[in-house]
Parts: sequence; C-alpha cells; structure tokens
Amino acid sequence: MKKRKKKLCILILITIFILLLNIVFKNIFNEYTMSLFLGVLFVISVIYFGFEKFKNIYEKKIILSTLLFSIAFLIFIYGLGLFTGYAKTIYRLTPFNIIKNIFPVLLLIVVEELLRYNFLSKTKNDKLLNWFTIFLFTLVDVSLTIHMYDQSNLSNILKLMTIVVLPSISKNYVLNRFSYYYGYFSCMCYQMIMNSYVYLFPIVPNLGYYLNSIVMFLIPLIINVIMENIYPKKGKRFHKKKDLKKNKIINIICIFLVLVIVGLCSNLFPYWIATIGSGSMSPTINVGDAIIIDKTFAKNLDRLQVGDILVFKVKDSIYTHRIVDIHKKNNQYQINTKGDRKGNVTDNWVVTDDGVVGVVKCKIPYIGYPTVILNQMIEKNKKEGNNEK
Repeated sequence: MKKRKKKLCILILITIFILLLNIVFKNIFNEYTMSLFLGVLFVISVIYFGFEKFKNIYEKKIILSTLLFSIAFLIFIYGLGLFTGYAKTIYRLTPFNIIKNIFPVLLLIVVEELLRYNFLSKTKNDKLLNWFTIFLFTLVDVSLTIHMYDQSNLSNILKLMTIVVLPSISKNYVLNRFSYYYGYFSCMCYQMIMNSYVYLFPIVPNLGYYLNSIVMFLIPLIINVIMENIYPKKGKRFHKKKDLKKNKIINIICIFLVLVIVGLCSNLFPYWIATIGSGSMSPTINVGDAIIIDKTFAKNLDRLQVGDILVFKVKDSIYTHRIVDIHKKNNQYQINTKGDRKGNVTDNWVVTDDGVVGVVKCKIPYIGYPTVILNQMIEKNKKEGNNEK
C-alpha cells in the first residue's frame, strides 16, 4: 500500500474510533457539530492529500438523471402511503422553521459528500478503504439518531439496526459508487431529495418501521442498477453490446424479484409472506418456514373448504391452522380449526368472518429462521425487563 493510502487509512480509522467513542459513551453530535467535525476532517484531507475536481463528460446528464430517479422514488414512497396511510409531520412548515430545520441537514450533506469524494478519489477504488468509508458514514448516521433509541432495550437496539444501520449501509455503499464514478454533485442531489422531504411536506407516508426499512434499503440499490446501465463508469472501457444487453436483462430480473419480495413482505397486496413461529402445524409447516398467504379468501369466504390451511386472528394474535369444519350460522361463517401436529385437538375457539386473514398457498422452508430467533430474543428481553421491575 502506498504512503498516501496508509495515511488516508489512518485518518479514516481515527475518525471511526472517535465516532465509536461518541456513540458508546456520550453522544455530543447534532447536525451542526457533526458538520463542523466532518468539515475539519475535510480541510485536513485537502491539506494532506489535495482536492481533485471531478470531470466526466456525462456529469450534467448524471445529475439530471439522479434528480429524476430520486423524485420518482419519492413519488413511489408517497404512493405506498395510499395503502398504509399518512402521518402528520412533526415539523412546523412556516418559512422560518423550514429554513431552520433544513439548513443543518443540507450543510451536513454538502460536507459529507465532499469528504466522501476526497477520500475515494485518492484510493483508486481500493476495496478495504471503500468499506472503511462506508462504515465511517454509517457511524455518522447512527451518531445522529442513536439518542432516539434506548440502548438498554434489545427491542430498540434491533429497531436501530433495522431502521438506521441497514438502510445506511445500503445508502453509503451506493453513494460511494456514485461519488467515485459520477462525482459528488450526484450524491448531493440524491441526499438532498431523500433527506429533506420530511421538512417540506405536511404529511409523510406511515409505512411502519419494517416496511420503511425495506424500502429505504432497496431504493439506492435500484437507482444504482439503473444508473450503471445508462452511464459508463469513469475509467472503465465500454462493454460489448452483447454483454450490456445480458447485464440489463439480469438487472431487470433482480429488480423485479426484489419488488416482489417487498410486496409480499409489506402485507399491502393480495399476497403476503409470513414466518411460522410455532410447531402446531408440524410436520406440514415447521418453525422457521415462510408461508405465502392468499388474502383474497377473506373477501370471498364461499371459497373456503375443509382441509384448507387458514390464517386467522384471535384476540390480536395470528394463527395458522387447518379447517376441520365450516358452516353458516345467522348468516355468518363459523369455522373450526386444528393444528396438524400429532395429538392436537380441535381449537377451543370459533373463527368468524372478521377473523379470517387468508389461506396458505405454499411454503418456503427454513428462510424465516432469522425472524424467529430475533422475536425470541425480543420476548426474552421483555420478560427479563418485567422481572427486574
């Protein structure tokens, strides 16, 4: 490794160490102090390593494309709100308050992207330093949001990982690629649109933390795939037309599969994917299996038959059991269910019309185990917390 890379690596590691100390011991950073800290770091990097202005013949088109794609996905996010509902923004929308709220965010974005570009332009796409940079800017995001989560509570730590850390890793991975290949202006455009809309509009989509984390994790990755299919990378040769066509087909398939997964996980559409957390349906469906649920049955109960595996609600809990009897009483369905596990008896409840969620159409073995483990950890943490009280 050259001396410049060694020095740059040391500077990044020192910054990471400072941010980790800040997170673990005392969080002193807000948007202004973080901008000042990163601004000083940027000045140091310019003094020691210089600053090379980005040049690319596609620069204006790249900036315009980044703006258009970012706005398109912002429209997509608000479109999801038609299914999930909207929440009123917590920020006052007077001209003074908009400027007051948005100025430190924009300032931080400018400083972040100049620093990111100056780090990456000196590394020649070195993989190790690239990942160090991703880690650094992920820690910046965590430092600015960690005060919102109780670190002594496992459930809140998992929410922090889901809502902040995973989307931040995805975002910074893509911004690193944009910065190196397309320059810092495209990164600023993306960040300014995706981070400032909450301060400008009276309502925001109420996606829930799970769906929101999935969407915010995928959006930068999808934009990156689209951009890399449109513009050649700086310093790279053009690929053959045949290879480009093949890559486009692969990327389109990947995007389609990702969107299908998001749709299934969101519970907004006729089909929903859920994880089995108990063994009452074993051996037909085991703990950790994922099931695809057809929710259209809830609107047309005449289609239900004895033997169908029903997903239903009882007292705010969701169960998956097989229908053993179904009949009508007072113009309302009365459904008896039972788990497939040997020794199970007919459930001591009757499922009615409003309790039906849907019918299981297929299962995907084992892929739900991480969700089951996390839920078990959260429940264990809650019980321990209640015992301490």
